[in-house]
Amino acid sequence: MNQKIKSYVGFAIKSGHSKIGTDNILKSKNIKVIVICSNLSDNAKRKIANFSAAPILVKDGVLPDGVLALGVTDSSLASAIISANNGECE
Repeated sequence: MNQKIKSYVGFAIKSGHSKIGTDNILKSKNIKVIVICSNLSDNAKRKIANFSAAPILVKDGVLPDGVLALGVTDSSLASAIISANNGECE
């Protein structure tokens, strides 16, 4: 499951359908799903949760090194990420 999500995240990054980092996510209006690491600060988690109605997926080991938050802007990739997580989001 994590490997599929990691692959979809990689596709989103390579195709330019992602926003990396809390500030970039908060500036974007077309985020379809947000993937965050569990060690993201509570303040950043709260900001992201208050920002958008986009589903939030907390997963460790699926984002590239140094990335703690990523927003996916492509709806088909977002659907694939949610499906790979058995439809479970926060």
